[in-house]
Amino acid sequence: MGAMRWAVLAFLTVLAASGSETSAADRDYLVVARPSDIKTLDPTVETSDIASSLYKSLYDQLTQTGTDGSIAPKLATSFSASEDAKTWTFKIRGDAKLPDGSALTADDVVWTYRTILGDATSPMKAFVAQVDTVEKTAPDTVVFHLNTAFGAFDRQVSLISVVQQKSFETMGRAAFAQKGVGSGPYQVVNWVRDSQIELAANPHYWGKAPSIKKIIIRPVESESARLNGLRSGELDLAQTLPPAGVAAAEAEGVIKVAKVPSNRVIYLGFNYDDAMVGNVKFRQAVDASIDRNALTARLLRGLGKPEGEMLAPVTFGYDPSIKPTPLDAAKAKKLLQEAGYAGQKVPFHYATNRWPFAAEVAQAIGNYLKAVGIEVELVGVDYTTLFTLWQTNKLPGIYMFGYGPTNLDASLPLNSLYVLRAAKADPAYLPWVETQRSTADPAKRKAAISLILKRSQEMAAYAPLYNEFETYGYGKNVSFTARPDGVIPLAEVSFVGK
Repeated sequence: MGAMRWAVLAFLTVLAASGSETSAADRDYLVVARPSDIKTLDPTVETSDIASSLYKSLYDQLTQTGTDGSIAPKLATSFSASEDAKTWTFKIRGDAKLPDGSALTADDVVWTYRTILGDATSPMKAFVAQVDTVEKTAPDTVVFHLNTAFGAFDRQVSLISVVQQKSFETMGRAAFAQKGVGSGPYQVVNWVRDSQIELAANPHYWGKAPSIKKIIIRPVESESARLNGLRSGELDLAQTLPPAGVAAAEAEGVIKVAKVPSNRVIYLGFNYDDAMVGNVKFRQAVDASIDRNALTARLLRGLGKPEGEMLAPVTFGYDPSIKPTPLDAAKAKKLLQEAGYAGQKVPFHYATNRWPFAAEVAQAIGNYLKAVGIEVELVGVDYTTLFTLWQTNKLPGIYMFGYGPTNLDASLPLNSLYVLRAAKADPAYLPWVETQRSTADPAKRKAAISLILKRSQEMAAYAPLYNEFETYGYGKNVSFTARPDGVIPLAEVSFVGK
């Protein structure tokens, strides 16, 4: 039995078992559905977008990204950079506390960053690769000394959740990964893996107290199950709904639906170490074989926009002059001949539970590839598995993935997608990445980023498919504002009239 079917049956079991629960209109706690569970509550070792969204509600970060891409203080009350953008100073607020009332201090900021820097196995280390040293220079002051100029470092630190050293060391890494505790608006009461996470408001939170004191987060793999859970009232808020059901749900008037162009680009990636898949002509053939307009207009029902680059329009550095690669089957077939492709089957991995209609999109792409002569083996896996394989560069053949920087800046995807991946096959990207990173001048950054994106399309380093539109469904008694970065700011959700 497939993973998705198991998820549907499990969720229906939950619904049946919860028949005696208070109705959605009467209960005073929020039930949220996400496409998958997280792997750990330890933010020093996890980078997935599902986890990062939750961490925003459990921990504090030095800065925060607004829906418009602006950067504002959070755990830091202010920050500044030296003229050469290599020394950054952050003033740390003195009222951040954990649920037990203990303080989160500048020492904890230093400890968190040093812990990540000292962990050779942590994928978070890539986010702080520019940090040479970090020190506390006053009770409320932390100074970062970078090994290179980094004009967007204030955005980068919004990705790092600060952990209290005492709590982590007292609990131990294994226990902390299961329990987790931070200075954010919520604390974890209980986590039953692959079932639910129960949250309660942090009574000592320094910011505005959440109006909803208890939240249940459930991993619900099936898009249809999430939509049906909203319709039945068993769910109050759910992310990523099936395109075919969104219009009908809106017409019914039982729930509210929010649609927002996301920060995410869904794309095809390639294993550059594979002799055939890594061949530039083979990659160009794949890129030219796809009808992006049909994918977004027909299959996704308009919940996506064809893209020709690896940045979404909401992300700094996006170049509107780069157009999606048009379908050209004849060109694709010619390129395959020049690449020497002999019909060998290529594995094609995709996630079954993360992006709307992912299985259907993967099937459609498989058909497009077959039409030009490429044989693929579709391999659907759960998102956690796909993310782990992607993160460790162990995905063979072709794969479908989605990337959206939560800091809404090109610096993150340029490092993850080009420095750590595409540059291994084509080092031409590296000087441009360094140029955009070392200047704080927006115009100079955009010019360098544009060179990267244009070469990427020319060489088919990736095959961008579309900018995904994030869809949220929520109860008529729920007040919620959708964000383009996929983050659900739980402390900002409220019940209407309560």
